[in-house]
Amino acid sequence: MNNFRHALTLFTLVLCVTVTQFAMAHGDQATDNTVAVAPLLTQLPADLAGKRITMVEVTYPPGSSFQAHRHPGSVLVYVASGEIRSQLDTDEEPVTYKAGEVWYESPNARHVYSENPSATVPAKLIAILIGDDGAELVLPDDH
Repeated sequence: MNNFRHALTLFTLVLCVTVTQFAMAHGDQATDNTVAVAPLLTQLPADLAGKRITMVEVTYPPGSSFQAHRHPGSVLVYVASGEIRSQLDTDEEPVTYKAGEVWYESPNARHVYSENPSATVPAKLIAILIGDDGAELVLPDDH
């Protein structure tokens, strides 16, 4: 039982650090500091040795945006509500994703920007990040 408590405490600590890194990396780049990042899951999958899966919910207030950045691992994004305008370095122009739509970011793809284009309606997305265990989730843009 004592080992279980230690493992649970370590798991909680890792989750908090991981989500804090994600929030700080995005929050520092946000045009509006009220962007909220909430942890949903972190998992070390048995079939992907050395990898960690992290799921977060990101809420964009009306008119908020993020500056360019990268994720060292793969990212799957689902727009839960509202709209997100996003552009990756592989996109010819920005794409507006509506609630229910998804996109994929390959490892180290430059995320030129993402924004909530509405001045009145908040937007929410669910992001699943798959990367090396212990690696940063978000890297600053190098352009």
